[in-house]
Amino acid sequence: MDDVDSMGIFNRISASMPEFTNSERKVARFILSEKQGITNMTILDIAQGADVSEASVMRFCSKLGIRKLIDLRIQIAKDSDKIQPDSDNPLGQQENDYIDVIRNTSSLINDEKIDESIRMIENCSALYFLGIAASGIAAVTGADSFMRLGINSHVLTEGHYQLMQASLMGPGDVVIALSLSGNTKDICEACQVAKEAGAGIIAVTSYAKSQLARIADIILLTSAKEDIIDGGKITGCLSQLYIIDALKRGYQSRHSAYASEMKEKLAKSIIVKKY
Repeated sequence: MDDVDSMGIFNRISASMPEFTNSERKVARFILSEKQGITNMTILDIAQGADVSEASVMRFCSKLGIRKLIDLRIQIAKDSDKIQPDSDNPLGQQENDYIDVIRNTSSLINDEKIDESIRMIENCSALYFLGIAASGIAAVTGADSFMRLGINSHVLTEGHYQLMQASLMGPGDVVIALSLSGNTKDICEACQVAKEAGAGIIAVTSYAKSQLARIADIILLTSAKEDIIDGGKITGCLSQLYIIDALKRGYQSRHSAYASEMKEKLAKSIIVKKY
């Protein structure tokens, strides 16, 4: 790994092209074309993308002196992070990042999928928001937002509780699962159990070909990408909240009288907590 670190993984791959077999060259070309996108892929994803076997992917890694795919993914993330330009104006860059993630997520919104998701929520007996770490923050906000509209909403941000609750779900329950990568094991495992129990699954993710996307009934895409080296970015949470708010506003516009009644009822219940 020392040579890889000093030379840069992309340069090392390009320089090693003559040493690769035909199958390994396919892997190399696929990785060079996808670059940072590889950091969210499994061996199967890379093999399918390069049209080779999983064994070919592992032989490719071995020739680079890389024993595990996770080491390749981390090295790609590190090299991608190095080429990001430093900003002389961090606050200005922050503003641009926030604007970009909102605009880009907005461009990915599919009105039909939003409508389909709202119909699923309208008919649910209970609504569950699932998220881990930074996505858990968005999950908490989502459950709070829909509770204020009179929806029986719950939030689960710990893997064991997610799995246990998923096993108790059934037809009529709806899960909104939040994972930028779409490959968070706890989230995917809980959603698989919930789906087998008859619950509807809405995935909020940045990757349409992720494991979570394969499980979900509806996929709502965000533009923020998972970053192995610099994870937990506020922009990722912001993109998820944008989708949640789109669902909330859509539901509220269809049930304005009931939503207003519920919001007033909840406001009266917590007003005593203010001085």
